[in-house]
Amino acid sequence: MSEFLFKYRDYLTLGLCLLLSIVLLNSNENPQMEKLRLKSSQVGSILARPFHFIPYTVRLYSENRELNRALFVLNQENFRLKEVEAENERLRQMLAFVSQSEHKYIPAKIIGKNAGGAFNYYTLDKGSSDGIVKNCPVMSSKGLVGRIAAADKGSSICQLMLDNKFGAAVKVERNRIDGILHWDSGRLCRLDGIPNSMDVREDDILITSGLGGVYPKGLAVGRVTKVKKESRGLFQSIIVSPFTDFQRLEEVFVLIQNGEAKQEEKSPETAISH
Repeated sequence: MSEFLFKYRDYLTLGLCLLLSIVLLNSNENPQMEKLRLKSSQVGSILARPFHFIPYTVRLYSENRELNRALFVLNQENFRLKEVEAENERLRQMLAFVSQSEHKYIPAKIIGKNAGGAFNYYTLDKGSSDGIVKNCPVMSSKGLVGRIAAADKGSSICQLMLDNKFGAAVKVERNRIDGILHWDSGRLCRLDGIPNSMDVREDDILITSGLGGVYPKGLAVGRVTKVKKESRGLFQSIIVSPFTDFQRLEEVFVLIQNGEAKQEEKSPETAISH
């Protein structure tokens, strides 16, 4: 300690002198000293003014950080509520679909998707233990999705309408013309086997005809979007847009006919399971 005092004695002496001077100046009531103190105070205020923003900036930064945290929490809650609202809307549509149907349906969630190529299928979270067997039709709240291609105890594989092996017997709802529905490309299908002499128009609704033994009669399928009569051919080229929005599909219904699914038959509707 003594070494420290000795080493810095000059600085300590200067500091004590300055402190003593300030005390003496503040205690002196001489008018000249009052003016000096006032000027010193003004000068000190001017010099300190640029530094006033520091505590304000620190406080602003802290408040901004807290606001960002609160905004993050509110955004996450908003996303969650939107997801709940969308799920409730889907469930309401599914409930309305089931209540209007005369068939028995087993609801299932899509837990896997293989779509985008020539082979398109979904994996469902329900299987044979739930009563699902091969060839059970699969529906959305809007219309036909496909059929069960294979099923095990806890899951099943749904072959989509958008599969190159898909086929279903359908008819035009307006005039009952029969045809066979196949996948065409992308999210579109085509109606085959319609002669040029038959009256099929754009916006005609297609439903399952009940022929073939897989899909019961009257299931909604899709809408005709393009009709072209081939001048050198016997049959029309008819493009169909399915009612089901496959891109947004999350839940489906597996149709059980009379408590038991129909087994695979030799018909236009049978297809190779994946």
